[in-house]
Amino acid sequence: MVNKPKVFISHKDQIPGTPGNYGEDAVSAVYDMLAKSIESIGGIKSIIKPGDKVVLKLNACWPKLPDSGVASDPRMVAALVRYLKKNTEAKSVTIVERASIGADTFAAMKMAGIYEAAVREGVDEVIPLERDLRVKVRIPGADLLTQEVHMPKSVFQADKVIYLAKMKTHKVATVTLSLKLAQGLLPWSEIFKYHKRDIELKIVDLLRLVKPDLAIVEGLWPMQGQGPGSPYKEDLIKDFNTFVTGTDPVAVDAVSSSLMGFDPMFEIAAIRKATQDGLGEGRLENIEVMGAKIDDLKRHFRRGYISLIGMHPKIRTYVSGSCKGCCHFTRTGIEPWLADEDKMKDFDQVDEITVIVGNNKDVDIRSEHNPPYKYTFVIGDCAAEHKDRGIFLPGCPSLSLHGLMPFIGMTDEEIIKKYQSNIPGEFTP
Repeated sequence: MVNKPKVFISHKDQIPGTPGNYGEDAVSAVYDMLAKSIESIGGIKSIIKPGDKVVLKLNACWPKLPDSGVASDPRMVAALVRYLKKNTEAKSVTIVERASIGADTFAAMKMAGIYEAAVREGVDEVIPLERDLRVKVRIPGADLLTQEVHMPKSVFQADKVIYLAKMKTHKVATVTLSLKLAQGLLPWSEIFKYHKRDIELKIVDLLRLVKPDLAIVEGLWPMQGQGPGSPYKEDLIKDFNTFVTGTDPVAVDAVSSSLMGFDPMFEIAAIRKATQDGLGEGRLENIEVMGAKIDDLKRHFRRGYISLIGMHPKIRTYVSGSCKGCCHFTRTGIEPWLADEDKMKDFDQVDEITVIVGNNKDVDIRSEHNPPYKYTFVIGDCAAEHKDRGIFLPGCPSLSLHGLMPFIGMTDEEIIKKYQSNIPGEFTP
């Protein structure tokens, strides 16, 4: 009989401080939780051997303050680096990350308090992956990433890899936990290419290439709703105080998503596909869950949504035939304004904004492009037949309004130039 993978749920009713304002008592509390969880799944010495070069991949997608809940919690980062330095004979512990579109990774880690926490605890090196050397690799058995991809040399030279993921919902992939953390290993030009309706295949293909030796999903202050970087204050959960630890990232994600109120094998395609392909175990009945009980902690995390319909009375949408990618980037671009009353005053200046996404051949499109009073955006290659109706933002997917707001008052030429500056360039080895 095959042994069940062990997954430990750590929880405290209260953890001192906040991600942005904490002291030694907070780091000590998380350290003790971490020590118990790793000991329960077999101990750190069963994972990391003397002389190992250890790479720790965490989450720092954008330059956001610690209390936003967007990035890894500095309290967890400090506790984990301290634990590794104190309890292993690793040759080195290196943190790696690559931030999201247009963001500088160092800036993101510093603003989130991650860099300071790691350096204070003695991390040996911090590498922003956009500055790392790359190696060309093919993924055996890949379903989607069948061409060569460029992976960071620091990860391939590591003896052991640890994923420290943030517990968040995701508008496209449903959840972003340890499996999805791997996409940060790719350069943005390659991530962007597959950031569409088949994103789960990309996630599973990356697991075929890099399977972490230890996976931790941190949910001290997790995010629900419009993750991975929701601008809505109500999407931040400040009292979950939970994290999940194991050596099988699929099992860790299954338990984590269950805590978030999802059925992992039914609702999370990446978990289902990885389990089917024998890359891990996503069936809860086949996982030995230790520590806190799922049923005692489970809550319904608000789901993310990418629908563009009904966003605002002044926004008219035509979305027939559209896919996840263009809708996601369009919604992500508009939502920081929808969530901020002061920014929404910009909408007082316009009569209407029209968004055309996807193949709309059978739809009677009524739009007028007359800035600064009326704007029409034709988004993505699928909608190219309508490009003469307004401002055409090409791509598959199109980055659309991600990073374009506020565009009100700008000329067509200024908007297009800004859009082009946001598009990730192809990676040059």
